[in-house]
Amino acid sequence: MNRRSFVGKAAAAASVLTLSPSSWSRVVGANERIRFALIGCGGRGGIVAHNMIQMGGELVALCDLNPERIDYVAQLISDVQEKKPRSYRHM
Repeated sequence: MNRRSFVGKAAAAASVLTLSPSSWSRVVGANERIRFALIGCGGRGGIVAHNMIQMGGELVALCDLNPERIDYVAQLISDVQEKKPRSYRHM
């Protein structure tokens, strides 16, 4: 056996051992959780955020110049998301 075939067989064996089908079910990838921010918390933005959370997304940040709008959206989503999003006044 030469060096090239040994390295090829060793790499194939290592990939089979580390990436078995049973391990794939436990791996959580970056695409498994959708996190989003809302810029502009007017009426339509609040409804869109609420719907996104109901579909499995997580609202992580709110941005609006008007703090009352941020409070409005935070209150609107409080029944569907436990974690409070961070708020920003400047984008």
